[in-house]
Amino acid sequence: MDRWVAVMTDAVIADVELTGGDPVARMVRLLGVVSGAVGRSPAEPLIMASSDPIVRAAATRAVETRLEYLEKLLRENGFSTADAHTRAVLGYATYVGHGVLAATTPHLLPKSAAARSRANRAMLDMVLGEISPSGR
Repeated sequence: MDRWVAVMTDAVIADVELTGGDPVARMVRLLGVVSGAVGRSPAEPLIMASSDPIVRAAATRAVETRLEYLEKLLRENGFSTADAHTRAVLGYATYVGHGVLAATTPHLLPKSAAARSRANRAMLDMVLGEISPSGR
């Protein structure tokens, strides 16, 4: 499970940070990377965590690390700590829910790369709001 956290969380964050850019650019990159993980529902380990304490510990670490990273990006973009936390949780919940739909009812989701890109941008816009505090 430690390897899962390292590959599916820590390495993804490191890759996004290595690419660089402003906070919004890094969020766009992050969403592109995680939404491109074909065949992997982000909900699977969370569901398994309810019955397995080892999976629960790893899933908790992964989710907390992911939320901390999203919060960091949102604070860098001008949101208060409280608003960044709320938006990170809602954004992550949207991502997990999207993963459940992809695994169970993929016909409901966009098919083309352009449509997926628009959907990703809409998810990001939901997290950032119409106008983010920094004006972007």
